[in-house]
Amino acid sequence: MTNLPTPALVCTHVTKTFGKTAAVRDLTFTLDSGQFFALLGPSGCGKTTSLRLMAGLETPTSGQIEIGGQVVASENTWLPPNRRRVGLVFQDYALFPHLDVWHNIAYGLNGTRQSKKQRVEEVLTLVGLSGMEKRMPHQLSGGQQQRVALARALAPAPAIMLLDEPFSNLDAALRAQVREDVRQILKTAGISTVLVTHDQEEALSLADVVGVMFDGALVQVAPPTVLYQSPATTAVARFVGDANLIAGEADGDTVQCALGRLPLQNPVRGQVEVMIRPEAVNLTSTESGHAEIISTTYFGHDQMVVLQLTISAEIFRVRLGPSDRFTPGTQVNILMKAPVLAYPA
Repeated sequence: MTNLPTPALVCTHVTKTFGKTAAVRDLTFTLDSGQFFALLGPSGCGKTTSLRLMAGLETPTSGQIEIGGQVVASENTWLPPNRRRVGLVFQDYALFPHLDVWHNIAYGLNGTRQSKKQRVEEVLTLVGLSGMEKRMPHQLSGGQQQRVALARALAPAPAIMLLDEPFSNLDAALRAQVREDVRQILKTAGISTVLVTHDQEEALSLADVVGVMFDGALVQVAPPTVLYQSPATTAVARFVGDANLIAGEADGDTVQCALGRLPLQNPVRGQVEVMIRPEAVNLTSTESGHAEIISTTYFGHDQMVVLQLTISAEIFRVRLGPSDRFTPGTQVNILMKAPVLAYPA
């Protein structure tokens, strides 16, 4: 019999209430060893409270949390943060401004001066900051400060890493590079990670698995490709990327809508909302078509074309390559690249 690896983190029916308000409701998911999990949702949905519950900064009202096979929170058990073997990186990095890089990283380490020195050197190499141990935080760039915060969290060899909106303070030009660097560092270290974010692109590009949270509850947990291509609800479809939602009447395998009769990915009958991603279609010019072009916005790598559907007058968005040029007022047909998803209305 093969022994399966112990999950890094298991949350089972975790609920947190403040008075009569449920900030987190029935949170249930498993973080496998070495996995990168993103908890994605709008502001105020309960994702940061969820992270604080995992870290031990909040006490659950009910439910159970296990880290590395050990129960750290339940009806009968409670371990404080310093006994949970979790690493934490916050939005503001929380570096000590009066300590240099070396002392910031060594702050939470136990042991001899020599063992601390060896561990600090190891994590500095891991995060790509060797030779910067004497720098003060104000002498570092935003990306370097984040690496120091990550090194400090990694130094005690945590069982899991918890990241609370860690890229929000970086400018857009730096953000994409730094988050990829951080992902690579954590993957190289083999650390199981939970990232809290409201940024869909961030979650989809970094995580192995994404959990979407609305109003304190997880509504879908899936790999990024599944989440984007097959959202569980129209709310998830709207939140994770652009989505056109148009009314239709389904008969099981096809749906009749403003774009004609389209094949369905999922069998459904009756009144539905059809979900179509902007990049899932092509356009062809015609004298009398499905829609009229209202505007185009060119981004270099692609362009967004806004249409008004002829039958329903609904607005429809299409993402095309940079070489496809259409002008406002042009009549077009909308051609599907694949079967569509539909949800009961």
